[in-house]
Amino acid sequence: MKQLTEKRHINSLVFLCSVIYFTSYISRINLAAVILDIVRSEGFLSSEISLAITGSFITYGAGQIISGYLCDKFSPKYILFAGLLATALMNFLVPFCPAATYMVLLWSINGFAQALMWPPISKILATMLNSQDYRNASTKVSWGSSFGTIAVYIIAPLCVSFANWKSIFWLATIACLFMSVIWLACFGKIEKLVYDDSTTKTLSVSASRNQLAGENIFSNSTIGIIVLLLIVITCIGALRDSITTWMPTYIGETFNLGSSVSILTGVVLPIFSIANYQLASWIYGKKIKNELACSGVFFAITLLFSLLLMLTANRMALLSVLCFALLSGSMHGAGLMLTCMIVPYFKRPGLMAGVLNSCTYMGSAASTYGIAVVSEKFGWSATIIVWTLIALLGTVLCFLIAKSWGKNYTFKNKKQA
Repeated sequence: MKQLTEKRHINSLVFLCSVIYFTSYISRINLAAVILDIVRSEGFLSSEISLAITGSFITYGAGQIISGYLCDKFSPKYILFAGLLATALMNFLVPFCPAATYMVLLWSINGFAQALMWPPISKILATMLNSQDYRNASTKVSWGSSFGTIAVYIIAPLCVSFANWKSIFWLATIACLFMSVIWLACFGKIEKLVYDDSTTKTLSVSASRNQLAGENIFSNSTIGIIVLLLIVITCIGALRDSITTWMPTYIGETFNLGSSVSILTGVVLPIFSIANYQLASWIYGKKIKNELACSGVFFAITLLFSLLLMLTANRMALLSVLCFALLSGSMHGAGLMLTCMIVPYFKRPGLMAGVLNSCTYMGSAASTYGIAVVSEKFGWSATIIVWTLIALLGTVLCFLIAKSWGKNYTFKNKKQA
């Protein structure tokens, strides 16, 4: 198999993968966007619906490893196609659930179906593009998640206002079915370009990745640092995804806003996440070369604004939305450091990337359900205290191990990366 070399072919592949990733997001986070309306119209408890999202986080995290394994055994094209079809079916069935229990089951299956999309996209990009094009493409494709989030939080209020919460799931069903057809048709044409018999240089995926590999850091002297690192990453998932999930509900219940207006506030979050990705890259490239210290800065920002949210709770809706946006955005910046930038330090970067992401989704799963229980039993003030304590723990741990991290782990090829 050869690489894509012509710009137009590369752009076509990147655009197709970006649209697929966009589609995966609008069929993944739509439940979180309409939780408030489901609770109000169906009489389900927030904690019951949150179990569905928790289940999807668990199956999505576990499914990443399974999906990656399947991509090595079968064609990524058909694995992704299967994921789109399964997601379409789950989204179609959710509005017919007579009880929250069925919604938990369906959305957990949807989480696994969603896990069948990113590993195939990642492998396709890695095998069809050279190292430089791969890095650029990965960045552009990742933007699909942010734009997908923005789309959901714009479309969801319209669905609720002009129809009902069920309509957003049927729209997602149509989008997934449409893109499954487009995927097979368009990717099939691109695939022919790289399986042509003409001679060209062959991409060695392992070589392109392993040339950035540092030393193995799983040693007896450093295992304690690794454990603390995994706890920090779990905190990132706990803060980032619980804030994304529960902010519209908090705004709606605290300030007595309509569900449409509350959902629309969620548009702010991905805008700030994009800004923080860029900020984190700039700080890491120009100012702070230590990944843990850089993450500590973003945790400190999160702690600052969680304290501000605690002090100004119930006063101004706009200020609360701004605090939430900065909280969530800062965690995206920290996540970039600790789930992407440190991966090349490991001898088996692919495996380690899976471990790091699994920890993120462990935090996501635990906090999504836990926050629902805390808010129902003790109110939103207690919930904000929990977020503040998690931010404090992350800040302390980052700065606690930053010095040891900088002393023990040096990326020998940072200039090449």
